[in-house]
Amino acid sequence: MRLGGIGQRQNKKQHQSDILDGDPISPSSMQMEASGSLITLETEAPDTVDLSRLSLDDAAPTKQQSPNETSRPAAKAPSSAAPSPDALFIVIPRNELPNPLPGETELSLAVPAARHFVNTYYQHFSAAQINDLGRYYTAKGQKSVSIGGAHSVVTGRNDIATQILSLAGTVFSVRGVVSQDTVDGQGAHILVTGSAVTGSGGVSANFAHSVSLTRVKPELQVESTCPALTAAFEAGIPFQIHNDALALLSGEAAPMNQPQFTSPAPAHHPPPPPGLF
Repeated sequence: MRLGGIGQRQNKKQHQSDILDGDPISPSSMQMEASGSLITLETEAPDTVDLSRLSLDDAAPTKQQSPNETSRPAAKAPSSAAPSPDALFIVIPRNELPNPLPGETELSLAVPAARHFVNTYYQHFSAAQINDLGRYYTAKGQKSVSIGGAHSVVTGRNDIATQILSLAGTVFSVRGVVSQDTVDGQGAHILVTGSAVTGSGGVSANFAHSVSLTRVKPELQVESTCPALTAAFEAGIPFQIHNDALALLSGEAAPMNQPQFTSPAPAHHPPPPPGLF
């Protein structure tokens, strides 16, 4: 049975026209027409959220902090060890600082650092100055000596000084020097080659000497009581020896222009230095 056929169809067309011509349908109120009657469905609109009252603390669950976390002090980055009060330094004078290389902003100190290392280090092997040589090393420095197949490695200034004493009187003749800046620009890797005549028995041998110099940071002046450090910074840029590996190579060395060693070199090797393993 159909109720109000023509009238309802006209009303339906009129209603559709009103929808097309009027405002968009709100989701909160939708109307459906059925045969003979008009059925209205109303959906409940969600509550409007007040953005001004939102907080990140409300969105995330509350994390309870343990007592250990509240009482634990913030970790402090360890600083480099300050030089000892009697430390000595290899210094590049300010008037010898090179200009930056093209395209670089930092100075390359490898060449002047190597030059002053060679001029300072090897002259200390005389009996009068060898005791001062250990003062050029950092507090955690390492030194090794290799003679043929024997190797000796020591760390710390006291053991380094003891090992150096075993080379007292050795005369070094430098022939080649290669130097390179460290990757962080705060030091230099140096390779020195030449020949040497030991003071204990006059053994002659070629040598290769690998050295790592580290630049002393200016802020260490505050922590240090070393008077030589203050003078070094006033004069230029100071360095210390952090790693030192000396190898006396077996085989005959080229003759050296040293009048005190005119006799042929004996075939035996010098006694091994302290710390041999």
